[in-house]
Amino acid sequence: ETSGTDTVHAHEGVSSFVILWHRFFCFFFFLFNETATTEIYTLALHAALPISAYARDIIRSFATRAFRRPISKNEEDSIFAIWKTSYADNADFNQSIKDALLIVLTSPQFLFLIEISESPEPESINDFELASKLSYFLWNTVPDDRLLKLAATNTLRSSLDLEIERMIQDTRFEQFTTEFATQWLNLEIGRAHV
Repeated sequence: ETSGTDTVHAHEGVSSFVILWHRFFCFFFFLFNETATTEIYTLALHAALPISAYARDIIRSFATRAFRRPISKNEEDSIFAIWKTSYADNADFNQSIKDALLIVLTSPQFLFLIEISESPEPESINDFELASKLSYFLWNTVPDDRLLKLAATNTLRSSLDLEIERMIQDTRFEQFTTEFATQWLNLEIGRAHV
């Protein structure tokens, strides 16, 4: 027998899992959908590039979107090494790209909202972290290109009022209005036992 508190805690765990699975599935579908795969490839500036440089561009572009911030050199090199090993084994460029990007989709940097901290003391969040918090709060999804561009130029804070207004006018804001109160008040529990 479980108490009401135990039930709520279990439900919160399930909700967290569902959110992570939803995030993974959306990008996974994007990765293996034919039309979207073409978009992944065209995001890279691949004209006249050696194949390894083209792979790096795809990895950098995809991981930056998935991690909601520019990837570090170490992260890029680590993911590129997966592509390099896979390509050496099968000589299939597309499959090797998918192998590398699957590493991105199973990394903590993608699955969790991680805030970088330099010390145990309270610190201000950076613009990329602010973009993620804003986007997941109002849209329940990753920041769009505009938010990431503003974060990259350190102009998001000065444009905050305009961006919030823009995001509220966006159709993705409906996800906030329909899902936030339901999750906050644990209304799924009542529906599950009806």
